Amino acid sequence: SKELIMKIEESSDDKIDALTIKIIDARSEEELIEILS
Repeated sequence: SKELIMKIEESSDDKIDALTIKIIDARSEEELIEILS
């Protein structure tokens, strides 16, 4: 899950998006997948 987070963060130019991703990291991986899809 954290590896996925890192990839998303690297591809994001927006620092706010990166922060949001870190917050989402506190959720379960299944919830994260639902959010991204």
